[in-house]
Amino acid sequence: MKKFLICFFAISLIAVCTSCTNQESSRPAPQQTLEKTEQNAAESENNLSNQTNLPTEALQQESRITSPDFGEGIATPITTLDVYRFWEDGQTYSHEKVDLSDGKQNYLAALDAAASVFSFIKEPLPVQSITLEKSNLTIDFEEKLIEQYDKHQLFELQNTVATTFFRNNLCESICFSLNGDKNILGGVNYQPSPFNLAEQNTEDLQKVINEIPYQGISDVYMKASKERYQNSFGITMDDNQLEIAKYLSFLGKLEGSASSPEELDMGRLVFHGIFNSTKYSIRDDANPDIIHLPQLQKISDALYSKMGFYETEFTIANHVEKNIQYLLGDDFQVDLSRAEDLGYHYFPEEGVITPPHSDGGYDIYPIVKDYQETDGIIKADILYLFESMNGFFAWDQPAFENDAQMKDYIEHSNNIVSVTLKRGTDGRLFFQNCRFPNK
Repeated sequence: MKKFLICFFAISLIAVCTSCTNQESSRPAPQQTLEKTEQNAAESENNLSNQTNLPTEALQQESRITSPDFGEGIATPITTLDVYRFWEDGQTYSHEKVDLSDGKQNYLAALDAAASVFSFIKEPLPVQSITLEKSNLTIDFEEKLIEQYDKHQLFELQNTVATTFFRNNLCESICFSLNGDKNILGGVNYQPSPFNLAEQNTEDLQKVINEIPYQGISDVYMKASKERYQNSFGITMDDNQLEIAKYLSFLGKLEGSASSPEELDMGRLVFHGIFNSTKYSIRDDANPDIIHLPQLQKISDALYSKMGFYETEFTIANHVEKNIQYLLGDDFQVDLSRAEDLGYHYFPEEGVITPPHSDGGYDIYPIVKDYQETDGIIKADILYLFESMNGFFAWDQPAFENDAQMKDYIEHSNNIVSVTLKRGTDGRLFFQNCRFPNK
């Protein structure tokens, strides 16, 4: 079976790569079984929970391998590597500078720097060895490389590494081998896709973004209201309960116990930060909840070379960051690259996040079973319910068949999450910690 998989991968990788894009709905549609967006991300989300896109220094591990230093062609030490990221959909490259881990002057550090531009790479690449013979470089990977990444991701990675190494004069030829086999990942002398550097004026693009004012957390999709709780759940909420419920709804689905904001799942935080942000479109016939901004055409044009199609809907990246910081504190560090965890795409140079164009989504109804506030510290017992197009449901459970079943669950369920919040001097609520009954 392993030989079959390897042969299949080789044939797939050599084949001409094409891209396809799904143009579906703009807003994540409510769902019950965590349809396309959630189901496709479920396995990787479980594996990547509470991880961040690792910086270069985290990717560099002393215990991995002994790496050769740069060859004689490098006259002066390299502190910042010019990385040329390959975009398969647009068949083009983009350029960014990445610091080498601790200034290390070796090929493993350069490989890690090149790999760090990919949000889908969350852990050190499984490198077995790196050898340099004259100016010919061979990077040998463990077989699990082809289990961790699909052929499109590997194609982008190989083109990025090869082109980065060539244009930084680190080697004259490069070979990517798999467990010693040099014929699987492109042959002895790997030839990257033709160099086509995307032309864009980052300053002009940032000017477009900076002229779009931050409008605060959007409540367009906020369903929590006294009327909603009364009519749907038969629950009467006082003003304090509703304030807590709305805050937790904006914060989003909690993945498990957390002793501080830093322990919350970053991917989920960014997902809800996007969901609660104002959306913009270059089309004037979009959803009425989406603001028409024709000046974003410049952003769409710039992304075409990377995506291979003209994107029409955008979320402003720094607005998402501000949303999360409004809920967790102005100094909270946000990793926007984790937008990729649930299907969104983050483009730091353009300053936007684009949607996955797939079904999936949900509304959150935190039910405040009990609470008390003492000296600005709020302790609340929360029962979470969610709503999709299939109806109301508890996470990882089928939709309730009827109102009686749902109300019985609300009354008797012990899936209570204990949440502690702190009220700031400006009246804002801030998450402190949470405890799940079984997590």
